[in-house]
Formats: sequence, structure tokens, C-alpha cells
Amino acid sequence: MIMAGYPVQKTGRFAEKVELVLENKNPDTLLMLMKLLRIFGSPDYTALIMYYHLFNATLQAQAMGTFDKPSVLIKAISDTLEKIKEQEDIVFGGQETVELKKALYKDIADDESNVKVEHVAELISKGDDLDNFNPYGKYDVTDGGKAFGFVADE
Repeated sequence: MIMAGYPVQKTGRFAEKVELVLENKNPDTLLMLMKLLRIFGSPDYTALIMYYHLFNATLQAQAMGTFDKPSVLIKAISDTLEKIKEQEDIVFGGQETVELKKALYKDIADDESNVKVEHVAELISKGDDLDNFNPYGKYDVTDGGKAFGFVADE
């Protein structure tokens, strides 16, 4: 079986390094994700994303049986949801953040993958050989990663 392009080992598991990446436990991958979040330029937005991650980690811990007492789980979920709501109010609440919200939604739309079956089919039907097709939306992948902030400007 192959999932996400990674072959499963004879043990039925992915290679250890692959598992670390898929479980968000690889330090290099986490550093790359932190750099990606900083592209938005808003510590408040980055904090919101981190609270979402904490909420997901809490749910994962519950699914793995980490919480022995329901009251501890309920408090962890409640506390995390409260922080998410507080941070969402900071990022999205009030008139002073309307422009930030619009900019974030525009960025998300701009970052949308350019790979759509109907779009690729249309290009092929028009005779396009797809040599210059960019599946990464607005980003120029020929710049060695500078658009993503992964390579220092020279």
C-alpha cells in the first residue's frame, strides 16, 4: 500500500522519518511550518493557528486514551476553545480587523492550488503541452523557494 506517495515498509508502517513528518514531530518540518505562518506577518494570526493545533492535539490525545478522567478532558477542550474564541475576536472581531480578514481570505484564495482537473483538461484540449503549467498558484517555483521565505535573498 502507498499513501501520500510514501511506501509502507514490510512491518506495515511508514519509515520512521516519514511517520515523524506525517505526525508533525519532525523538527525540520515544524520549522518550515513556522516560517510559512510568519509569511502572514501577524503574530495574532499565528497564535490563532497554534491554538487550533493545540485543540487538534487535545482531540488526538483523547482518541489515544491519554485522558483518564472525563473532567480533565472537558476542561482541556473548554480552555482551548475559550482561547480560540478570544484569539478569533482579536484577529477577526471589530471594524479594525475587517481589512485583515479580507486580506487573509484573499491570500487563501490566491494560495489555492492551480491543479483542477477541469482546468488541466481544458488546457490539454486546447493543445497546451503543459510545459509551463504552474500548479502552485501565484508562486513562482523557479525562484528556489524565495517566494515561500525558505531561501534567504542573496
